[in-house]
Amino acid sequence: MLDDPLSAVDPAVADGIFNDCIVNGLRNKCVILVTHQLQFLKQCKRILVLNNGTQQMMGSYDEIIAQGFDVDEILTQYNKALQDETSNK
Repeated sequence: MLDDPLSAVDPAVADGIFNDCIVNGLRNKCVILVTHQLQFLKQCKRILVLNNGTQQMMGSYDEIIAQGFDVDEILTQYNKALQDETSNK
């Protein structure tokens, strides 16, 4: 189980860690990756989407998109929340 190991690194390092360590290095292992890094979702076999600790949907990337999971909307909301937080300081 990996609890957001990509959160404190820049995008290039996160990409390297994800591909070299998680995808390739752990390819014969069961990996549970907890992350907010949505850019890696397409490469995951199964995705569990939680909202306030409650399962919203589960499946492959294509399956959760078909269920209405909107990656672009989530990223927009996240970026807006970050901007609001920064402007309130």
